[in-house]
Amino acid sequence: MPFAGGAGTVAWGAGDLPAAVTGWMAFLVLTIAAERRELTQMFRLPAFARRLFVAIIAVSLVAVALATAAAFGAAANAFASGFWWASCAVLALWLLRWDIAPRQWGSPGWRGHTAQCLSIGYSWLLAGSLLGLAGLRWPGGGTALALHAVSLGFVVAVFGHAPIILPALIGVRPAYFASARAPIWILSASLLLRGVAASEGSRE
Repeated sequence: MPFAGGAGTVAWGAGDLPAAVTGWMAFLVLTIAAERRELTQMFRLPAFARRLFVAIIAVSLVAVALATAAAFGAAANAFASGFWWASCAVLALWLLRWDIAPRQWGSPGWRGHTAQCLSIGYSWLLAGSLLGLAGLRWPGGGTALALHAVSLGFVVAVFGHAPIILPALIGVRPAYFASARAPIWILSASLLLRGVAASEGSRE
Protein backbone atom coordinates (compact mmCIF):
# COMPACT_ATOMS: atom_id res chain seq x y z
CA MET A 1 0.00 0.00 0.00
CA PRO A 2 2.74 2.50 -0.89
CA PHE A 3 0.15 4.77 -2.54
CA ALA A 4 -1.55 5.50 0.80
CA GLY A 5 1.69 6.21 2.64
CA GLY A 6 2.99 8.36 -0.20
CA ALA A 7 -0.28 10.27 -0.46
CA GLY A 8 -0.18 10.97 3.26
CA THR A 9 3.33 12.38 2.96
CA VAL A 10 2.30 14.55 0.01
CA ALA A 11 -0.65 15.90 2.01
CA TRP A 12 1.64 16.60 4.96
CA GLY A 13 3.98 18.49 2.65
CA ALA A 14 0.99 20.55 1.53
CA GLY A 15 0.30 21.47 5.16
CA ASP A 16 -2.87 19.41 5.65
CA LEU A 17 -2.27 17.27 8.72
CA PRO A 18 -5.72 15.59 8.85
CA ALA A 19 -5.33 14.45 5.23
CA ALA A 20 -1.82 13.24 6.00
CA VAL A 21 -3.09 11.23 8.96
CA THR A 22 -5.71 9.60 6.73
CA GLY A 23 -3.03 8.50 4.27
CA TRP A 24 -0.64 7.23 6.93
CA MET A 25 -3.39 5.45 8.81
CA ALA A 26 -4.59 3.86 5.58
CA PHE A 27 -1.08 2.58 4.93
CA LEU A 28 -1.06 0.76 8.27
CA VAL A 29 -4.64 -0.50 8.18
CA LEU A 30 -4.54 -1.70 4.58
CA THR A 31 -1.15 -3.37 5.00
CA ILE A 32 -2.51 -5.35 7.95
CA ALA A 33 -5.71 -6.15 6.04
CA ALA A 34 -3.74 -7.42 3.05
CA GLU A 35 -1.63 -9.66 5.29
CA ARG A 36 -4.72 -11.13 6.92
CA ARG A 37 -6.38 -11.60 3.53
CA GLU A 38 -3.32 -13.51 2.34
CA LEU A 39 -3.65 -15.91 5.27
CA THR A 40 -7.25 -16.65 4.35
CA GLN A 41 -5.91 -18.26 1.17
CA MET A 42 -5.57 -21.39 3.31
CA PHE A 43 -9.32 -21.96 2.89
CA ARG A 44 -11.78 -20.96 0.24
CA LEU A 45 -13.83 -17.86 0.91
CA PRO A 46 -17.29 -17.31 -0.55
CA ALA A 47 -17.27 -15.29 -3.76
CA PHE A 48 -19.17 -12.50 -1.99
CA ALA A 49 -16.45 -12.21 0.67
CA ARG A 50 -13.69 -11.99 -1.93
CA ARG A 51 -15.51 -9.31 -3.90
CA LEU A 52 -16.40 -7.37 -0.78
CA PHE A 53 -12.76 -7.27 0.30
CA VAL A 54 -11.72 -5.83 -3.06
CA ALA A 55 -14.49 -3.23 -2.80
CA ILE A 56 -13.35 -2.24 0.70
CA ILE A 57 -9.80 -1.67 -0.47
CA ALA A 58 -11.02 0.31 -3.49
CA VAL A 59 -13.19 2.61 -1.36
CA SER A 60 -10.33 3.09 1.11
CA LEU A 61 -7.96 4.17 -1.65
CA VAL A 62 -10.60 6.53 -3.06
CA ALA A 63 -10.85 8.07 0.41
CA VAL A 64 -7.07 8.60 0.50
CA ALA A 65 -7.12 10.14 -2.96
CA LEU A 66 -9.93 12.51 -1.96
CA ALA A 67 -8.14 13.49 1.24
CA THR A 68 -5.00 14.27 -0.74
CA ALA A 69 -7.02 16.30 -3.24
CA ALA A 70 -8.53 18.24 -0.34
CA ALA A 71 -5.03 19.15 0.79
CA PHE A 72 -4.67 21.05 -2.49
CA GLY A 73 -7.95 22.90 -2.24
CA ALA A 74 -10.56 20.47 -3.52
CA ALA A 75 -13.82 20.43 -1.55
CA ALA A 76 -13.59 16.75 -0.72
CA ASN A 77 -12.94 16.57 3.04
CA ALA A 78 -16.39 15.32 4.02
CA PHE A 79 -16.43 12.69 1.29
CA ALA A 80 -12.90 11.53 2.14
CA SER A 81 -13.68 11.11 5.84
CA GLY A 82 -17.00 9.43 5.19
CA PHE A 83 -15.54 6.95 2.72
CA TRP A 84 -12.57 6.23 4.97
CA TRP A 85 -14.47 5.53 8.18
CA ALA A 86 -17.18 3.59 6.37
CA SER A 87 -14.61 1.38 4.64
CA CYS A 88 -12.87 0.75 7.98
CA ALA A 89 -16.17 -0.25 9.58
CA VAL A 90 -16.94 -2.75 6.83
CA LEU A 91 -13.35 -4.03 6.93
CA ALA A 92 -13.66 -4.67 10.67
CA LEU A 93 -16.87 -6.62 10.12
CA TRP A 94 -15.20 -8.55 7.31
CA LEU A 95 -12.28 -9.52 9.54
CA LEU A 96 -14.54 -10.51 12.42
CA ARG A 97 -16.60 -12.66 10.06
CA TRP A 98 -14.06 -14.28 7.74
CA ASP A 99 -10.62 -13.99 9.30
CA ILE A 100 -9.39 -17.13 11.04
CA ALA A 101 -8.47 -15.42 14.33
CA PRO A 102 -11.96 -15.06 15.88
CA ARG A 103 -12.54 -18.78 15.35
CA GLN A 104 -9.48 -19.62 17.45
CA TRP A 105 -10.29 -17.41 20.44
CA GLY A 106 -10.33 -20.26 22.93
CA SER A 107 -7.28 -22.09 21.59
CA PRO A 108 -4.45 -22.86 24.04
CA GLY A 109 -0.95 -21.36 23.96
CA TRP A 110 0.25 -18.77 21.50
CA ARG A 111 -2.50 -19.61 19.03
CA GLY A 112 -5.15 -18.45 21.46
CA HIS A 113 -3.03 -15.46 22.47
CA THR A 114 -2.75 -14.37 18.84
CA ALA A 115 -6.46 -14.96 18.21
CA GLN A 116 -7.46 -12.82 21.17
CA CYS A 117 -5.10 -9.98 20.26
CA LEU A 118 -6.30 -9.89 16.66
CA SER A 119 -9.98 -10.25 17.48
CA ILE A 120 -9.82 -7.46 20.04
CA GLY A 121 -7.95 -5.37 17.50
CA TYR A 122 -10.71 -5.92 14.94
CA SER A 123 -13.26 -4.84 17.53
CA TRP A 124 -11.31 -1.64 18.18
CA LEU A 125 -11.17 -0.99 14.44
CA LEU A 126 -14.96 -1.22 14.35
CA ALA A 127 -15.34 0.99 17.42
CA GLY A 128 -12.94 3.57 15.99
CA SER A 129 -14.78 3.58 12.68
CA LEU A 130 -18.12 4.20 14.35
CA LEU A 131 -16.59 6.99 16.42
CA GLY A 132 -15.13 8.48 13.25
CA LEU A 133 -18.52 8.38 11.54
CA ALA A 134 -20.09 9.94 14.63
CA GLY A 135 -17.50 12.70 14.42
CA LEU A 136 -18.83 13.61 10.98
CA ARG A 137 -22.30 14.16 12.45
CA TRP A 138 -21.07 15.86 15.62
CA PRO A 139 -17.71 17.51 14.76
CA GLY A 140 -15.09 16.91 17.40
CA GLY A 141 -17.28 14.41 19.18
CA GLY A 142 -15.33 11.29 18.35
CA THR A 143 -12.51 11.99 15.93
CA ALA A 144 -9.65 11.95 18.44
CA LEU A 145 -10.99 8.82 20.10
CA ALA A 146 -11.42 7.21 16.68
CA LEU A 147 -7.76 7.81 15.84
CA HIS A 148 -6.66 6.32 19.17
CA ALA A 149 -8.92 3.30 18.74
CA VAL A 150 -7.52 2.52 15.30
CA SER A 151 -3.85 3.43 15.78
CA LEU A 152 -3.54 1.84 19.22
CA GLY A 153 -6.42 -0.57 19.66
CA PHE A 154 -6.13 -2.06 16.18
CA VAL A 155 -2.60 -1.49 14.87
CA VAL A 156 -0.76 -2.22 18.12
CA ALA A 157 -2.97 -5.22 18.90
CA VAL A 158 -1.86 -6.87 15.66
CA PHE A 159 1.66 -7.16 17.06
CA GLY A 160 0.20 -9.84 19.30
CA HIS A 161 0.90 -12.38 16.56
CA ALA A 162 4.66 -11.82 16.86
CA PRO A 163 5.23 -15.06 18.85
CA ILE A 164 3.72 -16.98 15.92
CA ILE A 165 5.83 -15.16 13.33
CA LEU A 166 9.19 -15.18 15.16
CA PRO A 167 9.91 -18.91 14.66
CA ALA A 168 9.50 -18.54 10.91
CA LEU A 169 11.57 -15.35 10.69
CA ILE A 170 14.47 -15.86 13.06
CA GLY A 171 14.08 -19.38 14.38
CA VAL A 172 13.19 -18.26 17.92
CA ARG A 173 10.30 -20.06 19.57
CA PRO A 174 9.39 -18.25 22.83
CA ALA A 175 7.87 -20.26 25.64
CA TYR A 176 4.20 -19.52 26.27
CA PHE A 177 3.06 -18.04 29.58
CA ALA A 178 -0.52 -17.18 30.50
CA SER A 179 0.26 -13.62 31.59
CA ALA A 180 1.25 -12.84 27.98
CA ARG A 181 -2.42 -12.12 27.35
CA ALA A 182 -2.52 -9.37 29.98
CA PRO A 183 -1.08 -6.51 27.83
CA ILE A 184 -3.91 -6.60 25.28
CA TRP A 185 -6.47 -6.30 28.06
CA ILE A 186 -4.50 -3.51 29.72
CA LEU A 187 -4.32 -1.71 26.37
CA SER A 188 -8.07 -2.07 25.92
CA ALA A 189 -8.72 -0.83 29.46
CA SER A 190 -6.53 2.22 28.84
CA LEU A 191 -8.51 3.06 25.70
CA LEU A 192 -11.79 2.69 27.56
CA LEU A 193 -10.51 5.00 30.30
CA ARG A 194 -9.42 7.45 27.61
CA GLY A 195 -12.96 7.40 26.25
CA VAL A 196 -14.51 7.88 29.68
CA ALA A 197 -12.17 10.79 30.43
CA ALA A 198 -12.99 12.45 27.11
CA SER A 199 -16.70 11.98 27.73
CA GLU A 200 -16.49 13.51 31.20
CA GLY A 201 -14.40 16.38 29.87
CA SER A 202 -16.97 17.20 27.20
CA ARG A 203 -19.68 17.53 29.85
CA GLU A 204 -17.80 20.14 31.84
